[in-house]
Amino acid sequence: MTTPLEIIYQSLKDCGFVGDGEIPSDDNVNDAFRKLNWMMAEWRQKRGMVFHLVEKTLTMDGSQSYTIGPGQQIDMTQRPNKIDSAVIRQNFLTGSPVDFGVNILQAFEDWQQISVKENSGPPSVIFYDTGWPTGRIYVWPKPQANQYQLRILVKAELESFTSLIQEVNLPPEY
Repeated sequence: MTTPLEIIYQSLKDCGFVGDGEIPSDDNVNDAFRKLNWMMAEWRQKRGMVFHLVEKTLTMDGSQSYTIGPGQQIDMTQRPNKIDSAVIRQNFLTGSPVDFGVNILQAFEDWQQISVKENSGPPSVIFYDTGWPTGRIYVWPKPQANQYQLRILVKAELESFTSLIQEVNLPPEY
């Protein structure tokens, strides 16, 4: 299995920073390690660089909005920068659940255009506010408590490396 240290050594060799048999200084390795983690953070933001989407599910309690991020209602190690897809599931407790697509608004200004936000019914629109460190998903109309599930697709989390010798757990093409 590959480690971040092996990736760093090979990268420094490929760019001509070190030659065959040379060993970079600890400072150079630490700088490269930091930049490797920066690269992983940048890749996390790009759909084409993330190898798959994961589904996150939340039973809606009748609120207008729900939090997403570390320790939130939708718990994730990091809050996503985008919701790639969303559906509302009705009858999720029975043997015949029904999914309805929802419109994902891309701008807060579009969310503001909804004049009566207190209407209740099956949600048909969501807006994702990517606040930091916690995101917030707004739904309209407001759902009845425990009648619907929000099911979203977000990019899988590409983890940062915590050690130079940890195993890299990514598909081979990385």
